[in-house]
Amino acid sequence: MYVIDVIISSIITQPNMYARGILFGKMKYELGDHSFVRCPENNLSADLEFKTKGYFSGTYNAIGGSIKNDKTGEVLYELSGLWSGEMFIRDPSTGKKTMQGIEWRPKLFRRVNAGPGGPEEGEQDLEWIINASM
Repeated sequence: MYVIDVIISSIITQPNMYARGILFGKMKYELGDHSFVRCPENNLSADLEFKTKGYFSGTYNAIGGSIKNDKTGEVLYELSGLWSGEMFIRDPSTGKKTMQGIEWRPKLFRRVNAGPGGPEEGEQDLEWIINASM
């Protein structure tokens, strides 16, 4: 019996990063614009839109997009939610919307512990921090 490894290559573009509140308010970094992920071997592509918060409405870290079959152009799934929290996937053929049920655990970042006496006291404006000892 032989084991054959299949290497699947993907093409990924990164969204832009914006700094908001530089002049007024509290500065916050935000992802915006589109990110494209293509897997030619499987004829799949994803168009992900990282949505920036509006001036008066909206929320930070919003994401939306779709996964489609490049050969047929058929949209297989639609994505929505927060890239830093709950994300939902919807099957357009059935209309069923579900959440993947897997808790997101980043490897390179951790939530800020900004409470009194905590290691990041005074950093409550930050939501995430690099998971490293300095």
